[in-house]
Amino acid sequence: VLDPSAYLIVWADKDEMQAGLHANFKLSKSGETLWFSHEDGTLIDSLTFGQQITNISSARIPNGSGPIVRQAPTFAADNELVNAVKDPVADDAFRVYPNPASDYVQIRFSPEIKQPKHIRLLNAVGQVMQVEEAVLSDAHTLRVDGLAPGFYWLVAESGKDAWRKKIIIE
Repeated sequence: VLDPSAYLIVWADKDEMQAGLHANFKLSKSGETLWFSHEDGTLIDSLTFGQQITNISSARIPNGSGPIVRQAPTFAADNELVNAVKDPVADDAFRVYPNPASDYVQIRFSPEIKQPKHIRLLNAVGQVMQVEEAVLSDAHTLRVDGLAPGFYWLVAESGKDAWRKKIIIE
């Protein structure tokens, strides 16, 4: 039994001789599916993941209950959205057009943004609607057709920096 706000860290690296709790299996960097179940086989949760990116982890945001997103690891800490977002008005780190949009938005990053870049589209209440990982070019197209009309936040992250822009979907 874990205390509230406690974490159980299990390394899935098949290295049971190391200190700490290490599983007797190793996760594939190319991707696979994990099933979390009770002893009787009743499914608790599952996670299917694709190709892994070094130093990027999967997390439920808000912590433990929301959709799974890719982000920097939060070892033994809550999984939360980046809270050090730079001022979107003062920063021209990236441009988004057309805005308003209905089918797609084109994102153009300034040269100051390091690579790779990670993009998250959040709805008005902060729920993650889309995630684009490891964007390597200075221009990226994000499809927005199928999203409900309204305003959204486009958050771009690179390393420890994050920028946001408000966009409108028609």
